[in-house]
Amino acid sequence: MRYKVLILTIIVIPLSGQWRFEDVRITDTEETSIPTWTGGWSIASDSENVHIVWQDFSYTERIRYTHFPVYSPPTTSEGEIVNSVYGFSPVVAINGEKVHICWYVVGHMQAREILGDTWGSIVSWESGLYPAIADDVLGNTHCVYMTGEKGGISYKKIYWNGPGYNKASVPLPELKGNYYPSICTALKNQIHITSTSSSYPYPVYHSFSLNNGVSWTSGVTAAPDAFPYTPTSICTDSEGRIYVAYRSSFAPYNIFVAKKAGDFWSTPEMVSSGRGFNHNNPSLCCDTEDNIWVFWGEYRLSTKYCFEIFYNKWDNATGSWDGATQLTESDGFISEWPQASADKLGNINVCWADYRDGEREIYYNVNNGINEPDTTEPPELDLAMARVLRPWAIEIPGKSFKPSCRIWNNIDKVVFADIFCRIIDSAALQTVYQDTIEVPLESGYTDIEGFRLFTPGYDKVFDAFFEVVHSQDVNPDNNFKIQRFTTVRDEDITPYDVVRPKQLEKNHFSPAAIYAERAGFSISGVCLWCKIEDAINNSLVYQDFIENQTFNPYDTVQLTFSSVTQLKNETEYIITFWATGPGGVTISRPPLTHFFYYESDEPGISVEDTYCFALNPVTPNPITGEAVVSFCLGNHSDVSLEIYDVSGRSVVTLISDACSPGSHTVAWNTHSLPNGVYFIRLETSVFETTEKVIVLH
Repeated sequence: MRYKVLILTIIVIPLSGQWRFEDVRITDTEETSIPTWTGGWSIASDSENVHIVWQDFSYTERIRYTHFPVYSPPTTSEGEIVNSVYGFSPVVAINGEKVHICWYVVGHMQAREILGDTWGSIVSWESGLYPAIADDVLGNTHCVYMTGEKGGISYKKIYWNGPGYNKASVPLPELKGNYYPSICTALKNQIHITSTSSSYPYPVYHSFSLNNGVSWTSGVTAAPDAFPYTPTSICTDSEGRIYVAYRSSFAPYNIFVAKKAGDFWSTPEMVSSGRGFNHNNPSLCCDTEDNIWVFWGEYRLSTKYCFEIFYNKWDNATGSWDGATQLTESDGFISEWPQASADKLGNINVCWADYRDGEREIYYNVNNGINEPDTTEPPELDLAMARVLRPWAIEIPGKSFKPSCRIWNNIDKVVFADIFCRIIDSAALQTVYQDTIEVPLESGYTDIEGFRLFTPGYDKVFDAFFEVVHSQDVNPDNNFKIQRFTTVRDEDITPYDVVRPKQLEKNHFSPAAIYAERAGFSISGVCLWCKIEDAINNSLVYQDFIENQTFNPYDTVQLTFSSVTQLKNETEYIITFWATGPGGVTISRPPLTHFFYYESDEPGISVEDTYCFALNPVTPNPITGEAVVSFCLGNHSDVSLEIYDVSGRSVVTLISDACSPGSHTVAWNTHSLPNGVYFIRLETSVFETTEKVIVLH
């Protein structure tokens, strides 16, 4: 049985300009759920509802969808199934009551319309990758996507209810070789596309149509020096000005935004912090006041060497950027791939993938706009303990810190309240620290940092209790939170950036990633791992490791693994990097997963030439005499193929030798064995699996 967990207690309406909630978890699936990471949007919103689509790895139905009223995010759910086969990179657009979802599967593109409770048929067309879509005022959907031929860009217009049903795709020749397009509609009949070039100096190209997609201008340079394997994001304001966000091509890969007003593109402005190692996957939107919002993932020391979500806002009234601001907490868990949408109430809705629950799930928050729902009476005071900011889940023993928390004040005036903090040694059940302070609480959130220092002991587990008290508070049930923390420090060698493969990879390459020591230890005997799996059937196709690595405290090291030479052409893969300690236990928190698409233009490499690690089903089964055992190897390996009985005793060794890559077959005569259940075990240095068989003479 699976249990649903309500992640958030909804609080009352705040003032405009505030983030409305603590982060809301939207999805509840058994495996990873992620939004698109390309230039489209996995979120769309209007004056009534927010719509979110995502890619779910729990089932073969890969694309899922949910919607909810503005200001009312739901409890977590599995969402609704959109398609019946594998799908990737879902994007969504809305026009009135019509919802349009687009994605790709291996071999072709697909889209679907939803009108209330009525789901239309799936529309399919030729092969493509990484779509982005936008609806025009008539409800037609404009789709732009990568083609499979060296990263070209194509455009398609879908008339959901008009003549011809959908228009044939139009390749954009001037964008041949470009990657990861984004699209928006502007003013009457205008459509704008941006994409990144794969050729040095890696410009951002802009192409547009003034007649609703009938004809297109030649691409022009919108900005220089864009990282070619990270998508652009484009939006427009009410005056028809065009904005594009992109990642720079030089370290530390900051986020830049360029603006087109009239016929010219402005000099790009850096909107990210300029600090840290990595800034990635920007997403743009424009609110009802023509303020431009850009969100991205950022990785640096202050985020505990994990990606967290940041944003910046172009204030149309002042004509300047507000400055980079962190949205998600530095909790040591990855938050990445933000997707943003502005609704007609002036709100900014944003969703992202978050690893805080062990698997990536979709989280959501909303920044309230200027048009809050009217209230006839002022609300009663309801203070809430929103979050424990410190202690963190793991603290350094012997190093002092100040406990801190975040409190929510729901009314539009300052109130004074008592804030209590008490820390208990969980094993001894003794209070080891307590402090009380009286503080003024501004309307909205207030961070409380005035407690005295606490110094934790070594190898301890503590519970920190926080409570806010006010005599006029009408709801004491939300006034406290508990944070358990430990000073038992674990090794932590975590990969944080994929150097290779690129998101579109061609021919042979050597996987590479950057690993960081995050616990402040010197550690030797570390083993670094890399594996590649087929994204469709999750079969292992490559695995390698680098032994006996030494890390000093807070080291960051780039490691390169052996070359990958056998992958299927035009196939989606999942690559994972991680580390294990001297005892063989995983010490990456969490492992780093990256999706990429593989193409090959080299002769002689085909699906028939490629192999993965697998033990094939034994034939026949039950076995009455002689059976055939077959397996395949992804690379040259030492192989052990043995037969075990139900007690775990080895009874037959079929192979104990080095074998070449490819398919292998061995005969097994069972006449000397009694009837019963047996297990065939295939083991290599990088792969192991077991097959159950029955011997019945």
